[in-house]
Amino acid sequence: MITLNNSLTNTQNEMVIALLIDGDNVQSGYIDAIEKELAILGNTTHKRLYYTSNTGISNGWGTVCNAHALNLRHVLPYTDSKNSNVKNVADSALIIDAMDILYSGNVNCICIVASDSDYTNIAKRLRESNIRVLGMGEKKTPAPFVNACDEFKYLEDLRTKYATEIKGKQSEESDENAIPSKEEIENFITNLLNNAGKPLDAGTIKQRICQMWKNFNEQNYGASKMIKFFNTKKFKIIQESGGNINIDLQSR
Repeated sequence: MITLNNSLTNTQNEMVIALLIDGDNVQSGYIDAIEKELAILGNTTHKRLYYTSNTGISNGWGTVCNAHALNLRHVLPYTDSKNSNVKNVADSALIIDAMDILYSGNVNCICIVASDSDYTNIAKRLRESNIRVLGMGEKKTPAPFVNACDEFKYLEDLRTKYATEIKGKQSEESDENAIPSKEEIENFITNLLNNAGKPLDAGTIKQRICQMWKNFNEQNYGASKMIKFFNTKKFKIIQESGGNINIDLQSR
């Protein structure tokens, strides 16, 4: 009998996510929106891109992999690669990895990014083991895969949701040391608090910010310490009796 590693339990508040992308099936232009949405939901510890090719990475992923710290899982095609209709085999590698991640016991959510019904059975299998399955795909995604997930988010909707922030980021990509605008970070915090539906610990919020922007430093925004960064008309600072500081939206 196989015993699962109990290093992570469902009593943990934080969602720990494995991001698995079918690069043969999804365009690279969605990656910014995908990462922004996952940063709101929890901590993404696995970021893997799967593709089938012996001539290069398809769908533009080769130009964004390093910038987004994606780990490549390259699978050579098993048939004549000159045939344009060759069946991609990256999906089987993604499915095997999903099962390995399940048995590692280190995550409580697996996000599968694909518009392919081939992932229907693995989604159902993961849910049977009490792993939350978040699907992401285009609106052409077949209903069986959509319905097999705990939640499914359409990539077109996510791209629209974060369109302004992504456009701003793209205009700054030539500067490797560019920092996000304060407005972008405040929007991120607002989305984080709205998703939580309750106040969050200030330290937890900063941790999420740093997961999204590795070079974040509140001093770049004129705040000598993090608590001063939250001191705006958008947020209220809640000092608890035990010394903890929580942050909530002024609007609620």
